Amino acid sequence: MSKSYYVIKKKLKRGYSYYVRWAGEKTAHATGCRTRRDAEEWARERLGAVQTNVTVREYLEPYFTPECPHVQRLRGEGKSIGDTYIDDQRARIKLHIFPDLLSNRHVSELRRADILNFRQRLLKKSVGPRTINRVIGILKIAFREGVYREELERNPADGIGNITYDEKEPGVFSAEELSRTFESNPGIWRDSVEYTCFLLAAASGLRRGELLALTWGQIDFDRSRIRIDRAMKSRDGSEIGKPKWGRTRETYLVPQSEEALRELRNQSDHVLPDGLVFGYPDGTIRLEKWWGGAFKKAMINAGIDAKARNLTPHSFRHSCATLLAEAQQDPRRIREALGWTGEIVADRYIHAEALSLDGLRSEAESFLSAGN
Repeated sequence: MSKSYYVIKKKLKRGYSYYVRWAGEKTAHATGCRTRRDAEEWARERLGAVQTNVTVREYLEPYFTPECPHVQRLRGEGKSIGDTYIDDQRARIKLHIFPDLLSNRHVSELRRADILNFRQRLLKKSVGPRTINRVIGILKIAFREGVYREELERNPADGIGNITYDEKEPGVFSAEELSRTFESNPGIWRDSVEYTCFLLAAASGLRRGELLALTWGQIDFDRSRIRIDRAMKSRDGSEIGKPKWGRTRETYLVPQSEEALRELRNQSDHVLPDGLVFGYPDGTIRLEKWWGGAFKKAMINAGIDAKARNLTPHSFRHSCATLLAEAQQDPRRIREALGWTGEIVADRYIHAEALSLDGLRSEAESFLSAGN
C-alpha cells in the first residue's frame, strides 16, 4: 500500500510535465499534468482510490515491524523506541486485531462504531481492559500516523477513550524489609552478581534495562556516581540504546552499593570500561529470564510472599521513590536521579499509603507550637 507520494517535475522538449512516485517505489508515474497543483490532485485521487480498497489488515501489515512508518519517523526524530515495545505491539496486532472481522473492513469505510463494536467483542472474549486499551491504542497510533502523512482523510479511532478499571498497584517494600533483604552478601541471593544488581535496583531505583546494560565505564567510584546513558532495549539483548524517555542522567552510589561493586569488580574477568558489570562469566549480557528468576528465588529465601503483595523486581524502584519521598527529599532531585520526565510520572511511583504519618505529625506539631 502506498504510504505517501512525491511529485517530480521533469523537463520535456515542449515545456514541463509532472510525475508522481509513490513512497517505497522506484518508478515515477506520468500524470499528464502541466502544473504541480494538477499533479497533486491526480495523486490524491489515486491515493484515495487505493485507500478505498485497503483493508485494516493490509493497512496494519507494515506497522510495528522493521519497516513501520511510525517507528521510523520517531527514530528519525531522535526518539528512543525499543525492539521489545515493537515486538509486543506486533504480537497484539496478530493476536487480537487480525483474527477479528474488523481486519477485513476497508479503512476508508471504517467508522467509530466499528471500533467500539470491536472493543465490545474483545470484552466478551474476557480480554483484560488493560490489554484492550493497548490494542485500541495501536489503531489510534496507526490511523493518526496515516492522517499525519496525509494518507488518510480522518482517524476513525479519534475520540475513543480508554476503559477505566481498578489497576492493582505494584507492591512496595518497607525499609525494614529492604534492610533485611540486603543485610549480608550474598545472603538470600545466590551469588554476588544477583546481590549487587538488585541492591542497586533498591538503593538507586535503576531500571532492569539500565542495570543489565551497565558497564564499568559508567561507574565513577571517586565521585560515587553512575552515568546512566544506555539500556537494554530488546529481550534478546541484541539492542542497546538510550535509557527510557531518551534521558541521560547521573545517579548516586550509596556506600553499601559501592562496596559491593568493588568486590564484584575484583571477581570479574571483564573489567575494561566496556565490560558488562552484571554479564555472564563469558561477558555476554544477562536477560529478562535471569532477572525474574533471581528475584523469585530471593523472595522465597527471604520468606516474602511476593505474589500476594504484587511485588516484582520493579517494586524496588517504587520502594526507592516512596522512601526518598518519605525522607522529604527534594522532588526535583528524586525525578532527576530516577530519570522521570515530570511530576505526573513520579506520582505513579510514590505510594502515599506506604508513607509514614510521623513526618506529617511532627511538621504539624512544629507550626502549631511556633508562636509559643
